[in-house]
Amino acid sequence: MSSSTKEVKISMKVLISKQKQKVIFAEVDADFVDILISFLTLPLGTIVRLLLDKYGDGAPVIGSLNTLYKGLADLDIENFWTTTGKLMLLNPTNPFKEHLEKLKINIDDTEPTKYFICENWNCTLGKNQVSVSMYHETMKCACGKSMNRAIMLSSSDSVKVGSGSGVFTPETASFIISDDLQVFPNLVGSGLQILNNLGFNGMVGVEEITVIVGLEEVMDMLKLSWISKTPLTDIVLHKTKVGPAATVSSGPDMAMGKSCTTSKKMILKAIIQKSTGKVLLAHTREDFIDFVFSLLTIPLGSALSLLGGDISVGSMHNLYRSVASLNGDWYMKTQNSFIKPQLPHKYLSKYQLFIFTETPLYFYYKIIDGKHTGYLTSTWQSSCRPQYVTLMDPKGQGSYVKGPAMFTVTDHLVVSPTSAISGLSILNSLKIPFSDIEEYVVDIGMEEALSILKASLSSTSVLTNGLKPFLKRQPKQEK
Repeated sequence: MSSSTKEVKISMKVLISKQKQKVIFAEVDADFVDILISFLTLPLGTIVRLLLDKYGDGAPVIGSLNTLYKGLADLDIENFWTTTGKLMLLNPTNPFKEHLEKLKINIDDTEPTKYFICENWNCTLGKNQVSVSMYHETMKCACGKSMNRAIMLSSSDSVKVGSGSGVFTPETASFIISDDLQVFPNLVGSGLQILNNLGFNGMVGVEEITVIVGLEEVMDMLKLSWISKTPLTDIVLHKTKVGPAATVSSGPDMAMGKSCTTSKKMILKAIIQKSTGKVLLAHTREDFIDFVFSLLTIPLGSALSLLGGDISVGSMHNLYRSVASLNGDWYMKTQNSFIKPQLPHKYLSKYQLFIFTETPLYFYYKIIDGKHTGYLTSTWQSSCRPQYVTLMDPKGQGSYVKGPAMFTVTDHLVVSPTSAISGLSILNSLKIPFSDIEEYVVDIGMEEALSILKASLSSTSVLTNGLKPFLKRQPKQEK
C-alpha cells in the first residue's frame, strides 16, 4: 500500500447511545462510502489474502475460502498449465483497479496489470491487430520473439491517487451508515428510521462524537464486516469480535432455486457418510477443480449479485443490498456496474459455469516520434488509427488446471491429486467405519454451482451444505 494511503485520515460524525454502548449511525461523506463500496469490487481471493496478511491466525474464517486459498497456494505448480495461471488465482486482478487508485484509502495492494508487445517494433507495422501479453516472461509472439516491450495504459484509463473527484459516488454526496453497514442518503427521514428501528423515541441519552478513521480502521472494517452484526460499534467503542464468519444449516434452503442459463455439466463422485449425510470427500476431474479455484477471482459484489444478495454473513450483505438499492439514484455515480458479474480480461475459464462479462476491450495506438512506444486505451480516438488488441491467454489452454487429471477435494475445499492411498488415509483419519460409507454421482450445473458458491462464503462444510439438496435426486453409484 502506498505511503499516502497509510497517512490519510477521514473524519466522521457518529451518534452513540451512552446507555446501550452502541453506535446508532455515522454521518459520512462520499470518500468514506466509496471506500466501503470498494469492498464489493475486491475479488474473493484478494479479500482472503489481505486478511491473512494483516491478521494471520486472527483473520476471520470466511466460509471455506481460507482453506481453498491455502490449499491452492500449496498445490504443486505441475497441476497448472502455466505458472502465471496459478499466480492469477492467488493474486486476482480487480476489474476496477484503476478506480480504486482514486480512493482516499485503498486497501487493495495487488500489483497493477502490466502490458507487453513484441520486442520487435516492426512486427506489427501496417497491421490492424496487435497481440498483447499481460505477462512478458511466459509469452512468445507469433514471430518467435519475446513479448517484453512494455506499453502504457492511457492516463484516461487510469487515475491519480487521492484526486478526490468521486469514485463510485459524486463527491458532493453525503450519507449515513447504520451500525450494521446499511447505507442511506443523509436525510432526516433516514436518521429517524434508524432511531425508530432501535426503539428510540427521542434524543435522550444520545451523544454525538467525532471519529477519525485511517487505514487500520478500514482494514478492521473489512474484517468485522464478515463476523459482526455491529462493526461500527466494535470499531468506535473498541469492542472486539472473534470467531468464524458464519455457519449455515445443511438443509434444503441452501439451494438457490435459479434456472440454468448454461448447459455445462461436471461430474462429481461424492463419498458420503450414510448415517449423517456428510460429504467426506469427492473425486472429480480438472474441470470442477478449475471452477472451484476460479471462485477466488470473482469480485465480492459479483458473487452476491449471482446469489441475489441471499446470504447472511456478518454485515456484508447489508452493505451490498443497501448500495444496490441506490441504483439509478443520483447518489450513485457508476450505476452500480461494480455489482454486476464481471471479470478482467482473460480471467474467464472455459470451465466457468457462471455467466460473466469481461472488462472493455482495449485499442492500441502507436507513438512513432522517435520514441518507439505506444499505449492502450478503452476509448476510441477518432483522430488516430488504432490497432485492435488481441490479448494472449496467460492461463495456457483456456483454463487454469492442467488435464486430463483426477483430483480429490475435501468438504472444506482442500484439493489434492487423486490417490487411492491418500484417500483411504483421509477416511481412516475420520474414524468412520467403511460400512457407513457410500458413493453418489452428482451432476454439477448452474443450480449446484450457485449452491456451492453460497456455501463457500458461509460454511466450512461446502460439499455437505452445498450439495445436500441435490444428492437425493442422484442415483447411487453401483458397486
